[in-house]
Amino acid sequence: GDKDSGKNKRIEQIVIMVSDERQKRTKIVEDMRRLQQTDKVIVFVNLKKNGDNVGKYLENAGFSVGVLHGGKSQDQREDTLEMFRAGRIQILVATDVAGRGLDIPDVTHVFNFEMSAKIQAYSHRIGRTGRAGKSGVATTYLMDADAEVMFDLKAYLESTGSHVPPGLAKHPAAQAAVGTRNEQGQLVATGRKDGVQYVRD
Repeated sequence: GDKDSGKNKRIEQIVIMVSDERQKRTKIVEDMRRLQQTDKVIVFVNLKKNGDNVGKYLENAGFSVGVLHGGKSQDQREDTLEMFRAGRIQILVATDVAGRGLDIPDVTHVFNFEMSAKIQAYSHRIGRTGRAGKSGVATTYLMDADAEVMFDLKAYLESTGSHVPPGLAKHPAAQAAVGTRNEQGQLVATGRKDGVQYVRD
């Protein structure tokens, strides 16, 4: 119902095409350095070990960071959340355990360091900001490896009146939904881990 409710229309959605992990890491540090000290930021990753790695990387770059995922004890998670709510840490690196159901007010920015595999998870993630009538910013770093969700992401951006970057708009994977068949019944887009395979004419 999120697409139709328009609740994420208060969120400025920025999608940045990156070529590899190194470029992604450079970019997130650049983007973090542009933020105000009072901003509250959630960085989403898909895997627990990536949460630990990204958290350490950002900490080494000089930011105050907490990490939240299912591998942490309940006490650790509550302590990290309390520090984040109180502003003692500025950045929360989290898996989808923080995508919904947690009361975290005044989040100004969400970063998808790793794009989720499903558009529903994306909408829940970015919905952590722009709450209670406030605006927010959601930045997503997108790679060729995210091909399976590109068609849905493009449609979602269009439905919320957000800018679709040329790299996404023109990407072959954004032209047809995974599972789409042509007039001959051949699969046009087949989801694969390393991207999307296309049938040639």
